[in-house]
Amino acid sequence: TYIFWIHHEEIEGQWDWSGQRDQRRFVELCGKHGMYVYVRIGPWDHGEVRNGGLPDWLLKDPNIRTNDPAYLAHVAAFDEQIGAQLKGLLWKDGGPVIGVQLENEYSLHGPGRGAEHILKLKELAIAAGIDVPLYSVTGWPSLDFPPHEVIPVSGGYPDGFWFGSLTDLPPSMN
Repeated sequence: TYIFWIHHEEIEGQWDWSGQRDQRRFVELCGKHGMYVYVRIGPWDHGEVRNGGLPDWLLKDPNIRTNDPAYLAHVAAFDEQIGAQLKGLLWKDGGPVIGVQLENEYSLHGPGRGAEHILKLKELAIAAGIDVPLYSVTGWPSLDFPPHEVIPVSGGYPDGFWFGSLTDLPPSMN
């Protein structure tokens, strides 16, 4: 399940986990019905949500999706909120949450990016109490990930359905 930051902190510092945003209730219901839960905490989730799920106010920071201290402070606050929602519902506590996806569609490289950034996101999640058996990251074939820390998953579309073509498209490399 996605946890879109933009839906929980639309205004900086004002958190909303009520109604349809009640992540805790959703995970409890999954557990009640014998379903495992794999949470996509991002912070970038995409899922065809505006800004990949990042709040509008955060886009003022030119260093998003890197190890920039200001950005990471915001991510840590988001993770702490998620940790509070999932407290007692993790696999280690007998709950249904078995895994976490860190980032999505990620392909940045260089200092403070790539594997270094993904590892930092994992550290922030664990510090916020989000301690699960499985961590993954989804990226393009050029994904730079920290070995033995996350399960790398390469994403791609088999068809360019968004092109709206009425004729056959050439085969996709995916």
